Amino acid sequence: MKVHVRILLFVLLICRPGLSISQNDVATVFKPTAKGNLFIHWGYNRSGYTTSDISFEGPGYDFELKNVAAKDRQSSFDLKTYFGPTTFTYPQYNFVVGYFINDGLSISLDVDHMKYVMINNQVSAISGFINKRSPEYDGVFENESIVLSPEFLSFEHTDGLNYENIELTRYMNLWSGKNNNVAFSAHTGVAAGILIPRSSVRLLGEGSDQFHLAGFGTSVNA
Repeated sequence: MKVHVRILLFVLLICRPGLSISQNDVATVFKPTAKGNLFIHWGYNRSGYTTSDISFEGPGYDFELKNVAAKDRQSSFDLKTYFGPTTFTYPQYNFVVGYFINDGLSISLDVDHMKYVMINNQVSAISGFINKRSPEYDGVFENESIVLSPEFLSFEHTDGLNYENIELTRYMNLWSGKNNNVAFSAHTGVAAGILIPRSSVRLLGEGSDQFHLAGFGTSVNA
């Protein structure tokens, strides 16, 4: 089974509290965004998706579904899941480890673990053919309406839609308190990377559930 999906995605409400580790002389005033510092961010996200066009190709079928709607699947908050040593990666999370190559300029490795779940029983437009696979669904189609029932298709990346990327970020200090113990800053960044989802797909009674390289992505943040 070959599956091709074009997804435009954006991440909402990213919460990434961070820990900075200074490599500078401890006698100097600590500046979190100074050259040579390391940092780690960890947090959780909610995600939203535009509609997607998904193509399926395999023995006896070759068709495309248009304007398929999907949603995320963030775990409900509870202490056991979010703070458990073996379960804290189950929710949709964001992980960043980075290094300041200059004052206020960092490079980082980011992992954005999102989830993409096609909404069942929605109506989509289908073009292509299905041949000798199911009496209910066999036929040649040209932009015809079809109900995406679980018996026909289930489609999700719930382990998850993993965007692994390298990001370049500029930090701007806005305000610092006495002795720099408290500070506020703004940052903007650009990133590019690859998508390695675990796709759970079941079509006309057959399915697959595996990690695979699905494509590439670019992103900006502020």
